[in-house]
Amino acid sequence: MIRVDYRFSAIKSRRVDVGIALGVYLLKVDSSVGINDTPIAAGVSQTAPLPLVGIDIEWDFAKHFVFKGGGQLLKLKIGDTTKIDGKWSEYRARIE
Repeated sequence: MIRVDYRFSAIKSRRVDVGIALGVYLLKVDSSVGINDTPIAAGVSQTAPLPLVGIDIEWDFAKHFVFKGGGQLLKLKIGDTTKIDGKWSEYRARIE
């Protein structure tokens, strides 16, 4: 998986920074199915770019403490007859 994104600080002050991320994941998906002891098998291999949309925040809420949090959403749909369809969301939060 390869990720390329650009983050823009939409709101920036001395204590708060809210950013928006736009980018692309390059993802390779390999899948196969077979029935034991038979010649019946099928497989698919696709490489697809996934659009990425994300948001994150950094907030200096106290002296020597920073809250960092955010999330991103990816969505994938490949093909019309052989359909691969899904989404992935990721969220994170921490205090430094």
